[in-house]
Amino acid sequence: MPLLLNALKFPKSSYYYQSHRKTLEAKYQDVGKHIEEVFIDNNSCYGYRWVTAALNREGLIMSEKVVRRIMHDNKLVVKRRKARRIGVPLSMARMD
Repeated sequence: MPLLLNALKFPKSSYYYQSHRKTLEAKYQDVGKHIEEVFIDNNSCYGYRWVTAALNREGLIMSEKVVRRIMHDNKLVVKRRKARRIGVPLSMARMD
């Protein structure tokens, strides 16, 4: 292997770094399940900020960017609130 790396002028350290590096999926596989549990336990209403806060309270410190990426990869989408219709007061409606 060292002869091949020398022939390609490829650093040995880069080769070993890439070959031993964990993929992101494997690195955060357990965390993804935990994020999904927190999300489902809260009726799919928690966004990435609330999920991050819940994980931090449980002692699992993670950045919001990592939580947001994992939620996006697992297709965890927050339910949107229904828009409330603001009606006209009765006193204004009866003024014909």
